[in-house]
Amino acid sequence: LGFALMGGRNVVGRRPLCAILVSRLCLIRFRPGLRPSGENVYILQLRNKMNITIRNETKHDERVVEEITKRAFWNLHEMGCNEHLIVHEMRKHIDFINDLDLVIELGGKIIGNIMYTKAFLVDDEGNRIDTYPFGPVSIDTSYQRKGYGSKLIIESIVRVKKIGISAIMIYGNPGNYVKFGFVGSKKHQITNGEGRFPCGLLVLPLNENDLGKVK
Repeated sequence: LGFALMGGRNVVGRRPLCAILVSRLCLIRFRPGLRPSGENVYILQLRNKMNITIRNETKHDERVVEEITKRAFWNLHEMGCNEHLIVHEMRKHIDFINDLDLVIELGGKIIGNIMYTKAFLVDDEGNRIDTYPFGPVSIDTSYQRKGYGSKLIIESIVRVKKIGISAIMIYGNPGNYVKFGFVGSKKHQITNGEGRFPCGLLVLPLNENDLGKVK
């Protein structure tokens, strides 16, 4: 469905250990990092703005969300885009997480969306840790760079933490995600399947104790 396939290497003590994020949608790699920075500030701002609502997407919202996604990504990375088509297909996938398919409304109007899928980490000994990648994140063009995307991401992180997932892993522009506590793969000796450190391979550990169980 257009997601990246990645692997990695995790070094614990003196022993290099391998951990691969395995999913029918994507593969990545991990190690403990930082918790979301400024989370309380974002949540306070979110709850104080009564005209902002973050809720689950409904069937009635699907076409609106796809149109927003199309506008948000059109000519962004290449001529045209296919993210809206990916969104349409993701909803049908076995690893799609309906409870984390969220929209943000401003004054009752949907202006953005975030989606999550299931994945897991596994090391050389077969130890497995569940993790949730997210994406795409879409904010309608008229509302970009006004903090709405940040509110949507922070609220989704809070919900993932309540579920008890150990980490969120993504592949994206670090400049967009470090403020939430995501860190680059090299900081934690995380490589892709080619043994490299792509700058867009990011991890947000939510339970470092669980991550430490993968040896």
